[in-house]
Amino acid sequence: MVTAGLDRKAQLFNVSKEKPSQRVQTLMLPNLPIYSAKFINEGSQLLLTGNRKHFYYYDLEANKLEKVPGI
Repeated sequence: MVTAGLDRKAQLFNVSKEKPSQRVQTLMLPNLPIYSAKFINEGSQLLLTGNRKHFYYYDLEANKLEKVPGI
């Protein structure tokens, strides 16, 4: 699960019915208040958008955050 907000943080959680949810990672975007966060490509990547002319793409498997200039 992912939570995101205007504080520019996206927090990733491991959610399970058997045990309490645990925060796995926190991403801090340097210049993008997050309006929307969505898993893509069968949950292996994360798309983070806001009110700027750029957006961010995060690859969970490679642990890589990439800024994409322009839509």
